[in-house]
Amino acid sequence: MAGTALRTSPDAMMGWISRARDVDPKTAMPNTNLSPQEARDITAYLYART
Repeated sequence: MAGTALRTSPDAMMGWISRARDVDPKTAMPNTNLSPQEARDITAYLYART
């Protein structure tokens, strides 16, 4: 996902933020195992910044 110019849905971003290695096993980003609320909060923050 990093460096991509494509926009992604909030649901996809939430999945990436909490379980990146489930999305792409070769990514350097670790699974954070955030709660659904924490992933929503981070996603909302990132979307507000764009």
